[in-house]
Amino acid sequence: MKKAWTVVVIIAMSFIHQNSLVAQSASLVKANKLFALLAYSEAIPLYEKVLKHDTLNVEALVNLGECYRMTNNVPGQLTVYGKIVASGIGKPIHSFYYAQALMQCGNYAKATFYLAHYNADERGETFLKAINNLNKYFRDSACYSVKRMPFNSGQNDFSPVIWQGNKVVYTSSRIRNGAVNFTYPWTEQSFFHVYITSKKENGSYSRPHRFAPDLETRFNDGPVCFTHDEKRLYVTRNAVINNKALRADDGQVKLRLYRAAINGKGSGYSAMGEFEYNGAQFNVAHPAISADGKKLYFSSDMPGGFGGMDLYVCSAEGELWGNPKNLGERVNSKGNELFPTINGNECLYFSSNGREGIGGLDIFEIKVDTFGMPSGSAFNVGVPLNSSGDDFGLTFDSDNKSGYFTSNRFNPDGNDDIYAFTQLKTVKRTITIKGFAIDSLSRMVLPGATISIIMNAKDTLSSVITDEQGRFSFEAEYEKEYAILAEKDKYIGGSMVVSTSNTDAAEINTEVLLLAEPLITLTLLIVDAATQAPLSDVSLTIMDKSNGVVEHVNTSADGTFRRLLWDKKVGDSISLALSFSKDGYINRGSTFHYRIPRPGNIKTTELLNKFELGLDLAKVIQLNPIYFDLGKSNIRPDASLELDKVVQIMKENPTIVIELGSHTDCRGTAAANMSLSDKRAKASVAYIVSKGIEQTRISGKGYGESKPVNKCECEGGRIVPCTEQEHQRNRRTEFLIVKY
Repeated sequence: MKKAWTVVVIIAMSFIHQNSLVAQSASLVKANKLFALLAYSEAIPLYEKVLKHDTLNVEALVNLGECYRMTNNVPGQLTVYGKIVASGIGKPIHSFYYAQALMQCGNYAKATFYLAHYNADERGETFLKAINNLNKYFRDSACYSVKRMPFNSGQNDFSPVIWQGNKVVYTSSRIRNGAVNFTYPWTEQSFFHVYITSKKENGSYSRPHRFAPDLETRFNDGPVCFTHDEKRLYVTRNAVINNKALRADDGQVKLRLYRAAINGKGSGYSAMGEFEYNGAQFNVAHPAISADGKKLYFSSDMPGGFGGMDLYVCSAEGELWGNPKNLGERVNSKGNELFPTINGNECLYFSSNGREGIGGLDIFEIKVDTFGMPSGSAFNVGVPLNSSGDDFGLTFDSDNKSGYFTSNRFNPDGNDDIYAFTQLKTVKRTITIKGFAIDSLSRMVLPGATISIIMNAKDTLSSVITDEQGRFSFEAEYEKEYAILAEKDKYIGGSMVVSTSNTDAAEINTEVLLLAEPLITLTLLIVDAATQAPLSDVSLTIMDKSNGVVEHVNTSADGTFRRLLWDKKVGDSISLALSFSKDGYINRGSTFHYRIPRPGNIKTTELLNKFELGLDLAKVIQLNPIYFDLGKSNIRPDASLELDKVVQIMKENPTIVIELGSHTDCRGTAAANMSLSDKRAKASVAYIVSKGIEQTRISGKGYGESKPVNKCECEGGRIVPCTEQEHQRNRRTEFLIVKY
């Protein structure tokens, strides 16, 4: 009986387990459908249900982590991504997401480990550098006071802008009493709408109410921005026509920009018109207008960006906007750049989770030029405007010393709140670097020296000229490294590197040393033989025959190599063996002999020929005529010297194949000349082969008098008399390239 009961229990448990598997499968299918529709909040409990019974279901874990990430649930990300990386089932990006979540909760020590092992792109190195230099983000922490605003709700409140002096217009998912609140399946909160509150004289704020409800849709509206004259507004909203959402090919309802004219003092608004660069398959969001109304900034993931959402700028062209320009790598990263604000016309603020920061979205500042493009580099504004959480949506009051921003700091639910800030004292954004240009031997100051300031080893920021006391000065950014280059006539350029990291000083003092040139210099210029264009990156080997010293160098961008002859004086001789090589050109060598008559720069030019079929090597290496005894074909000693030059250039260029052609003048019979030239050609080939050149690389042929280079004729019905010099031109040996 007992055994029978055990069997019944096993069968029942098996039935329950099978039902459980079926339920899990159904939950996973439904969760995946919601996930595909971006209904992340609705998918979360279903994935959690699957994982309750199957803790290492890879699909459920990965998708649940993404749901937590997209709904900004940091504790959820820590749990799920922690499990993914610990079990080894994830991809490198999951380690990066885990590190980001660790940074957002302030666990920088643990985040360091995962960032150090993430090398799929530069973000691992970027944030590792940030953690190693956390102190710099606290440099200006005493410069601001920050206060959470009383008009925040229990939901998301973000992206405030100041309007009409005392009003704050912002975006919120707050629940409206007595109204139908459609929920956003992404977050399971109400859709975003635009609200307004007014600051009273006593410092309190009025009860928030909807801003321009006639312009709302049933989906997401906001953030909003106003032109400086407050005659027009721009707003981000979902792609909607006739209150129906338009889905892109990936199933998402993309964000678009819309604009409307403001009638009177905000009493009415024109119908919404679309921004001309919205797209059906990408997002366009977060508008910001410069004070002069000539520049519109926005965030978009349109094709051609750096990754995620990038920042773009358009210039006004009448009533329309010109083509968007990506702000480039000085602003954009592999992450997301969002929520731009332009303070006046010269300073752009934005938030990024792809640039070096404290955690989450950090606020950055960068100068822009008259074209609206960034100049210099982006500066993290640091604590207290930034935190380990998300910080964004900065806006300034008219005094440029106070304003509002958004942060989800201190909020375990991840919801955003609006904060006010006040600048208490001047914030140091730059440090002055001062210095002198100095003669390294005499220690005299050098007026009139050109000082170039280079950042990141490639960006020349500016050039200045030292004054009468040899002084220079420029404004630099903190936490950067600058190369300072000094140049002056009759001096060898000097350079040094200055770092502005790990200092609170207001200025750095330095000096750049320049060395006076020697009295004698040698400049070698290498050019294309056909075009005379200077050739850069020619590999040059120089052997000084006086001491056997060999050096290997490359020509500079202007095709030159310059040598300082410290050990030479007037009356001395220079004797150099040179060899040249460059892809696409015939390698060759030469010698340079020179007796120095006076101080100064000695200049010489060398020609390089491109590989070309039919090119005569005799012209490349400037062969002297190859002479044979009258009526003979044996190689004379003087001819062997010239043929040795051919042997050498064939060894220097092992891929070329040569046809050696021997020619005579027209005197004598044509048959005799043909026979004689053929014997001379074959004798010359035999000599070259005897010196180590493969037989397959050279052939010989006699042409007799059949190919004159001038009009000399000695036979037949037409005789053209010629001088001995003209006959000599026809008596020649050619070394034509027939293959390479």
